[in-house]
Amino acid sequence: MSIKINPLYKSQIFGIIGRLLNYAKTNYFVKKGKMDTDKKLYSIDAEDAVLGSMLIDPDMIPVVSGIINTTDFYRDKSRYLYTAILEMWTEERPIDIVSLTDWMERKGTLSMVGGAHTITGLITSTPTSAHAEYYAGMIRYYCQMRELVSTCTDITGCVYTLRQTHKDLIDMAIREFKKLRDDYE
Repeated sequence: MSIKINPLYKSQIFGIIGRLLNYAKTNYFVKKGKMDTDKKLYSIDAEDAVLGSMLIDPDMIPVVSGIINTTDFYRDKSRYLYTAILEMWTEERPIDIVSLTDWMERKGTLSMVGGAHTITGLITSTPTSAHAEYYAGMIRYYCQMRELVSTCTDITGCVYTLRQTHKDLIDMAIREFKKLRDDYE
């Protein structure tokens, strides 16, 4: 048994979702009214630069960790590296290429990031640690955009099931968007 939703309400729900998505993306990822789904919602360069910054200057670790979490990274490789750096910092161990490589090798995660040359590459590709806070902000921004897209996709999926009233769907959408907003304030 399916619930019939007045087409007027269905279009209102889609309209709300569309406007919120367009607002959140500030039209940056939208071209001619169609979503540019080829636009990447991550920055490999920012992920590498923030990790390299923490290796170059361990004093940047508390600054960066105050902005981003492990789950904010797009790549698993970056998550493994970030986790290892935070664990070492928490245990007050020295953090550099040699110690991080040894730490990850003993934990069995070095091969998951591509080996020691990956860690060396982070330092050689990072121009300066002075912009670590900016790089972390980029990572956070892209994570927020991925979460917004995921939330919109979930809400759209609920609309297509036709199992809830339009009022329930709108209430759910408002709740989910408020939760996203509150998580990032």
